[in-house]
Amino acid sequence: MDITAAATNDTHRAQGAGPSLMQNPQASNLVWLELPLDRPRRKREEFRPAWESSTLPSDLTIALRELSEAESVAPVAPLLAALEVMLARYTGQQETAIHVLFGDVEVTRGIDSESVQSVLVRSEVSPDLTFLQLLKTVNTVLTNNLRSAVPFELPNSKRELEPDEKRNFQVLFSAKSLLLPLNNFSHAVPSVAVQNIECDLHLSIEECTFGLLISLMYDSDLFESATIRRMYPHDCCVHQLVERQVGHTPTAIAVEYKGEILTYEELNARANQLARYLQRLGVGPEVPVGICLDRSFDLAITLLAVLKSGGVCVPLDPKYPPDRLTFMLEDARVLVLVTEQNLLLDRNGTTARTVCLMRDWRAIRHESCDNPTCQATPENLAYIIYTSGSTGKPRGVLLPHRGLVNHNTAAIRLYELRRCDRVLQFSSISFDISVEEIFPTWMAGATLVFRSEEMPLAASGFLHWIEKQKITVLDLPTAYWHELVHELAESKAPLPPALRTVIVGGEKASATAFASWLQASAGKVRWINTYGPTEASVIATAWEPAISDPRDAPSSLPIGRPIANTQVYVLDQHLNPIPVGIAGELYIGGLGVARGYLNRPEMTTARFIPDPFSNREGARLYRTGDLARYLASGEIEFLGRRDFQVKIRGYRVELGEIEAALRSHPDIREAVVVARSETFGDKRLTAYVVSERAAVSAIKQWRSFLKERLPEYMVPSSFVAVDALPLTPNGKVDRRTLENRELPQLSSHETVGSTDPIANELTRIWQSVLGIESTAPEDNFWDLGGHSLLAARLTQQVEQAFGTRLTLSALIEAPTLGQLAALI
Repeated sequence: MDITAAATNDTHRAQGAGPSLMQNPQASNLVWLELPLDRPRRKREEFRPAWESSTLPSDLTIALRELSEAESVAPVAPLLAALEVMLARYTGQQETAIHVLFGDVEVTRGIDSESVQSVLVRSEVSPDLTFLQLLKTVNTVLTNNLRSAVPFELPNSKRELEPDEKRNFQVLFSAKSLLLPLNNFSHAVPSVAVQNIECDLHLSIEECTFGLLISLMYDSDLFESATIRRMYPHDCCVHQLVERQVGHTPTAIAVEYKGEILTYEELNARANQLARYLQRLGVGPEVPVGICLDRSFDLAITLLAVLKSGGVCVPLDPKYPPDRLTFMLEDARVLVLVTEQNLLLDRNGTTARTVCLMRDWRAIRHESCDNPTCQATPENLAYIIYTSGSTGKPRGVLLPHRGLVNHNTAAIRLYELRRCDRVLQFSSISFDISVEEIFPTWMAGATLVFRSEEMPLAASGFLHWIEKQKITVLDLPTAYWHELVHELAESKAPLPPALRTVIVGGEKASATAFASWLQASAGKVRWINTYGPTEASVIATAWEPAISDPRDAPSSLPIGRPIANTQVYVLDQHLNPIPVGIAGELYIGGLGVARGYLNRPEMTTARFIPDPFSNREGARLYRTGDLARYLASGEIEFLGRRDFQVKIRGYRVELGEIEAALRSHPDIREAVVVARSETFGDKRLTAYVVSERAAVSAIKQWRSFLKERLPEYMVPSSFVAVDALPLTPNGKVDRRTLENRELPQLSSHETVGSTDPIANELTRIWQSVLGIESTAPEDNFWDLGGHSLLAARLTQQVEQAFGTRLTLSALIEAPTLGQLAALI
């Protein structure tokens, strides 16, 4: 380190004063730091903290350990000394005081005065001496005072402070996973619940696989966020954190697909070549790049390459209808589309230049393998993710690097990702959860395992597959997790021994399913319930229950508390906070809030509003449209929606977009789509249609019509022809009546009885899974409303009935009832 500072300290004085200072916290104010406040202290009723966080690479962690070993000091001593120097420079004072917290405490359980203790470290910082001299002094004070530490007394945050009153604790320091080896004993110094401690500044440090995660809490009534950021810079983009990990674990496995592997070094080198090639084509900051690829090494390389080039990832699911993909390309004004020859789109005149990786790799491979120069900053866009739009067209959400870096670092900490982990990449790349699966895994140095079409969907086959793949972390859509739990409860199949964490999100989790999960997992697998719209950079809150007995499961599962650097409010229509237990609308603030919607200025203004609770310049709240309430525990419970937006298998769907597509059919006069609840609260779409052609044969045509325009998950499972739509007394469509009025769906083919017992049993299974009363051998599973979750249910029942294990690809190749019976 080249920091020049010195310390002269009356060790005897500090040593003797330690206990008395801690027993009388006001005595610590003998050293009062004149911090550079943006606003004067004033009388107020409550403490309003705010947070900033960042990361430091693992090579710094190694350097700190090497320094502490070389100088025979505690690993936290260099960090404390550096904080002393920073405080001295910002205050202009030579004498400083920091309270160091240590003990055995979990962040989520808050402060326990019996287990958390504090040590006062007071030093005099002089420009005449070196940093190493300061380091030695800080370590001596820390060592001596540690022996006489006393329980930490939590300040009363509800007591009103007078303007000139000096608070008990000005600056606090805590760390986690760093040990203090002092005279043959050690104390863990964990991060504590910083939001509960009233102070001016609290620096907490946690050691993670990618380095050090640093959080700085500050009093927002005293400091502007810009002031804190000058003290505490954020200068990393997503790809830069991945590059750091490449430097630490170059030979570790970054990606695995169908038994083949790609190391971090190989991933980085190929991504660098593609990034340089894209830069030659004009890609740079704020330039959208379409990515239309199946799961493969090429997909992994391209995602990282686009970010390294400075460009913006626009993920396009190859399974989407061509018209929808073309709209996204045009709406995003994509400069370059990265794809493969077999996925090449009819772009209908769009100006995007196409890069087919296999075709163009001869040119790409001549580029340098070194990291390219990237001009992107944390404020530049990293992703544009399209979600369903109520106007009939999807809308692009603009996600900067800063929000995704915050999410990724929070996810690593929350899920405790380690280098030994193997994380399944389950979701479509067009779904924002794929971001959570991919980049935190790479930032932590773990292995990302792509699933293939051959992966079984039925619970027993799926569990066998993830056991074979030694998957340790699953991040699943809630609806699929519901199916998994249902089948686990019936089959009593054990969970794979390597599996340690299951994360669910996308829609409300069933309390009944959770109780069944506790029974199946016996409390041996971590389970985390997450919530967050795409507009909040993947997730905003998380809940990990400390429950192992199914009898203790709550009747409704909360969505937990905000992740790092995120604020969540339950407000009324006037943006006033609502009391505990009362329903209101959920608003999200913090670093993860998106820039807005692409080419939708009016919608952006309506949904992204100025944050009245933040002092940060330009801070905004995202209005989610979700109803929620605070529980007495401080956790949040999701209650539902204000509008006609629903979640289908984890995807956000605007019913109005489906209805608009249906009304564009020449034979349909009117259409309404409702979401009906199924097992565990999952939703199934049903379309009620007023048409001149009310025959059953028209249903197949309507479904095909929608499949050409909408993603598979937005095509209703059931179509019901009605003479007229029911209305409420005020003339609006009575959706509640329709939700209770579904008519049985009929086959469009002639139903023929069979003497074949296999065909008869398979017919019964089809009717049960699809919720229909009649089927024919020519009926197509997908045309009758089948989708991936129903396919999982079908394959599970087929395996139970016939002992035949089907894959998704088998059901695609043999989609009719007759073909599947022959296959069995």
